[in-house]
Amino acid sequence: MTKSKSIVKTPSSTAQPDTIIHWYQRISSWIGVVGIVVGIIVIIVQLILRLYHKTIYITIREKMCSVRGKYVTDDKDTIYMVEDSFWLMFYESAEVFGRLRPGTTYRARVFGKRIPFLGLFPTIRSVAPS
Repeated sequence: MTKSKSIVKTPSSTAQPDTIIHWYQRISSWIGVVGIVVGIIVIIVQLILRLYHKTIYITIREKMCSVRGKYVTDDKDTIYMVEDSFWLMFYESAEVFGRLRPGTTYRARVFGKRIPFLGLFPTIRSVAPS
């Protein structure tokens, strides 16, 4: 007759138990990595957007409000948006839009470009009468 050996499994000394503390430590390390990556992305976007700023002189022809936002056109039929920007930490678009008067010329700080297939327009960030 043949004797069979029974295999006894013993817990490994390197295995970690599936406890709440163990999972919290794993998740918290990932949250730190994600936070660093998001921070780097925000800094890069800030730098890129600041490269596309320019100061121009515009004469407002018309102001328009739609579901998508606030728009103005100038005497050259260029359309500009007036909107808040999370990336530039700019939240004064209502005040800027309220100061604009048709027929008046302004020195405007504008960023962005017209990208038709994305529906993007240059955005007015600040204005001052010229």
